[in-house]
Amino acid sequence: MPQVHEQDTGRRVRLYVFDFDQTLTVFHVFKTLAGWPKGDGSLCIPEPFATSELGQACRVEELSKTDFKEAGGFASIAFGGPERVEQVRSMLNFLKENGAVLMICSKGLVGTVQLCLSDLGLLSYFTQVYGHIGETYGTTDYDLQVSKASSAARLLGTPDQALLGSKDKLVAALMSKRGLQPSEAVLVEDDPEEIRKARKICRTFFVKAACGLTPEQMALLMKMSDDDSMQSSAQGVGSKRGCNIM
Repeated sequence: MPQVHEQDTGRRVRLYVFDFDQTLTVFHVFKTLAGWPKGDGSLCIPEPFATSELGQACRVEELSKTDFKEAGGFASIAFGGPERVEQVRSMLNFLKENGAVLMICSKGLVGTVQLCLSDLGLLSYFTQVYGHIGETYGTTDYDLQVSKASSAARLLGTPDQALLGSKDKLVAALMSKRGLQPSEAVLVEDDPEEIRKARKICRTFFVKAACGLTPEQMALLMKMSDDDSMQSSAQGVGSKRGCNIM
């Protein structure tokens, strides 16, 4: 059964830090665009592949105009289709209306993340997006050919968005800046190692299945911002739905 730290009792979450790949999305966007080993949470797409920030953003735009055009674009597929996109939107809107600050911390590339969110009209819900920028993961032949004049360049990350350390340290810094207690922030994440490191810093919400938040999990996250009785209900739901709340 999920466990809730004693310090969590009676406090609403005011800061939500979401992972992107396989937490907000249903497959690993970075690995998909990079053409990294299949069967590791990625989707099979045609070449060319890209590993730079600009290259991946340009590839998203291309795929949205070609292979994924009839499905509503690459971002829509990454988020599980129109119905799930609206479920995610409803969750984010609810959290914002309850006064929560929403951020993203990803090991993927900021430009790719921001473009996907922008294409779905979800970017405005997030105060900031943190991740890697530029050519952190090297380049492919495709990356070297894309133009910096591409429209995708408008959403590339800036130096202040670069993830320079671990996620738990970033969350700790964000909490300190806002004067938040450990029970007032949560890291929503599908990587068990990131969850382990963050447990001493804040609440954690582990998306075990690593294929995107389910409607039931989204409901639990909404309760954390709205209803202090979340803890008792979570004990009967979390383990059944592939999540642990800490």
